[in-house]
Amino acid sequence: MPLLTVVGLIGFCAVLSALSNAPTPPKPMYATANMSVLSLPSTEGGSNTETNLSLLVKVFDSENRGIGDANVIAWSPDRKKAYSGVTDLEGNVILKISNPELPPGKLKGILR
Repeated sequence: MPLLTVVGLIGFCAVLSALSNAPTPPKPMYATANMSVLSLPSTEGGSNTETNLSLLVKVFDSENRGIGDANVIAWSPDRKKAYSGVTDLEGNVILKISNPELPPGKLKGILR
């Protein structure tokens, strides 16, 4: 029994040592967009007009500094389409969204 206790304590100390040497997680990042509500033309009349949106996204840290080379992904509400880009040195990226779709009967969407 004393041997198992010593082996257990050695293992416990090894785990604690590994945890104390683990890298610290990065600080939180935030993103803003240049719009929070968008309206799309109605497609109920059979109109096949192509709609393109440019969505400016800024990614910044907790001290309001832009984060460069951040991957940004925007998903459609049904999660079937994704649009992505990489931020510049100031933390900005423009996502080109072609033919955005909202659920049937909805003409407005809110970006969260």
